[in-house]
Amino acid sequence: MASLDYLFTPGAVAIVGASERHGENHHIKSFVRSRQLGKFKGGLYVVNPAIESVLGVKSYARLTDIPGPVDYVIVVYQTLTAAAILNVMKDCAAKRVRAVTVFSSGFAEETQRSGSSRGKELQELLVRLAREGGFRLIGPNCLGLYYYKSGLVTAPNQAEDANTEGGISVVAQSSGAAGILYGLCTDAGLHVGKVASIGNSADLTIEEFLEYYTEDDETKTILAYIESASNGRRFFDAMKNACVKKPVIVLKGGVTAAGVEVAVSHTAALSTGVSLYEVAFKQAGAISAASFEEMADVAQALQASPAIGGSRVAIITNVTTARTIDIAVRNGLDPVPLDAEVSAKLKALALQAGEVNTMTTRSVDLGIAMASVWGQAMELVGSRPYVDVVVLVQSLDAATSSPSEYVRTIAAKRDRLRKPVVIVSHAIFEDRDNALPRAEVGKLLCAAGVPVYPSIDRASRAVALAVGYNSRRRTEITDACS
Repeated sequence: MASLDYLFTPGAVAIVGASERHGENHHIKSFVRSRQLGKFKGGLYVVNPAIESVLGVKSYARLTDIPGPVDYVIVVYQTLTAAAILNVMKDCAAKRVRAVTVFSSGFAEETQRSGSSRGKELQELLVRLAREGGFRLIGPNCLGLYYYKSGLVTAPNQAEDANTEGGISVVAQSSGAAGILYGLCTDAGLHVGKVASIGNSADLTIEEFLEYYTEDDETKTILAYIESASNGRRFFDAMKNACVKKPVIVLKGGVTAAGVEVAVSHTAALSTGVSLYEVAFKQAGAISAASFEEMADVAQALQASPAIGGSRVAIITNVTTARTIDIAVRNGLDPVPLDAEVSAKLKALALQAGEVNTMTTRSVDLGIAMASVWGQAMELVGSRPYVDVVVLVQSLDAATSSPSEYVRTIAAKRDRLRKPVVIVSHAIFEDRDNALPRAEVGKLLCAAGVPVYPSIDRASRAVALAVGYNSRRRTEITDACS
C-alpha cells in the first residue's frame, strides 16, 4: 500500500470558495491562525473570483492563476453545481495537486435523504474527475485532515494545540465525530497526532486510513468511528492487521433503526448488520466502545503506566457506597477484600488523622483526611500482591494549589509500587469555580500515565476494557513465541 504521508504534509494549501461568510470561513480562519502561531509554514491561498482577499490572504480568480505549486485543495463552497465541480476539478488536475478535500455537502447523502439522484450523480462525477486528474479525494461532506507536526488544521483551536507530539490517530466517517473525538482526547490531556475526517468516503476510505495508521510509526493508538464499510473484507483485514501492531478503539454508528436512518442521510452510509460488525471487531481484536466518551476513556487507560494488567482493584475513597462496588463489579472489575493486617493499619492511620473511618472489606473510606494520609493508604493497599490497580476516588481541588507537586507525589508512589493508579474525581465533591485549574491537574496526571475519570462507572468500564485488551495481547505474544 502506498503511504499517505503526503496527505498530511502539503507544501501549499489553496482554499476554494473561502469568504467572510459563515460556513465558508472556517478553514481559512484555521489556517491563518496556524500560520500566525508558526505551525503551518507552507503557502496559503484563497480562490474566489468574487473577493480580493480573506483575513489578509490574497484571493485568486482561479486555482490555475496561483503562481506557485499547490499540493492540497479544500473546497468550501456551500453548494456545488455540476459546472462548478467540473471547473474546480479540472483546475486541480491542471495544477497537478495531490489531494482535494470537499467540505461541501449535497452529494450521495442528499440522494439518500431526498430520493433525488442528483447528489449521487454529483459525487460520482467528483470521483471520476479526481481519478482522471490523478489526485485523491477526501470526502465529500467532511472537515478533512489534521496533523500536529505540519500545522495542518481543520479548526482554529487545533492551531493552539498543535505543539505537542501526539500518538493517537483518528479516522471518522463524520465531521462531528472527528471533532468530538479530538476535543474529548485533548480535554483529557491525550495528544492527538493525526485526524482524518472523511465524510462520505467516496474515494479515500476508512480501510485505507487504517492501513496507513498501522504502518505509521507516530501512531500508537487508533480511534475509528465507522458508519459503514464499502469493502467488508478489506475493512476486516485492515482492522485485524492494525490490531496486531497497536490498539484499535472502534465505535459503530447506526446501531438502532433511528441511528441507521441518520447514518444514511448523514454520510450516505448503509449502516446495517451491526451484529456482524461487532463480531468482526471482536475477531479482529479491536476494542468496541459504546460511546465517544468511552473511546477517549479507554485511550487514557491504555496509556496508564505501568500497563493495567489485571482486574483486581483496591478502591480508596472519601465516601464509600455499596453502589460504588456494584458498578465496579458490573463493569468487570474485582474490588478485592483487604486482609486483616492492612485493614488494621488503615483504621489506625485514619484515627490518627482524626477521621471516623468506615472501613469495608472491599474499599477504604478516608473521609476528608489529609493528602499525606491518602498517600500512606495508597502505599499500604498497593503493596499487596493481590492488588492489580489502585483506584483513588477523591476531589482534585486540593491539588490545584500545587498541581506539579501533587502529580509528582502520585507518580512517585505509583513508581515505587510498580502498579497503575487511576483517579476518579467526582464533580459532587468539587468546587465549580475551580473547574479550569482542576482540568489542568487532570491533564498533568494523564501525561504522567495516571488516568483521570469523572465517575466510577466510566473509570471501571475503561479499566476493564484495557485489562481485556492487554490480556489478549499477552496471550497472543506468548502463543507466537511458543
